[in-house]
Formats: sequence, structure tokens, C-alpha cells
Amino acid sequence: MEQKRTIFDPERSGTSAVRQITPPDKKPRIESAHLFQGEREVVIVHQTKEYSLRITRNGKLILTK
Repeated sequence: MEQKRTIFDPERSGTSAVRQITPPDKKPRIESAHLFQGEREVVIVHQTKEYSLRITRNGKLILTK
């Protein structure tokens, strides 16, 4: 049986940017490659505040305000 997953669609905005194709009892998953699109840092807006999510040299993720 094929495993389904959540796909990030950069052509959409807001909550519709994540298109869920996983079963409803599973948590949505977003591949970091879809989020970063080849960059090392992205800005996430949460309740009008901006946060930076970046990939470190060691491949870890750091979220800062």
C-alpha cells in the first residue's frame, strides 16, 4: 500500500499552502526541501510576527525571532 504525505505548494498562500494527502489520523508532514526551496533560511510569519528558520552547517534547524 502506498504511503501518502503532505505536500507544500508554494503557489498557494496561507493554510492552503499545505495540501494534505495523508490519512486524517496522522500528523501533516512537510519536507524541508519544499519549505527551503534550495535556500538556507526562510521567514515564517506567525500571528503577524516574523521568525527565521535556518539550516545550520551541521544540517540542524534553528528557529529564531
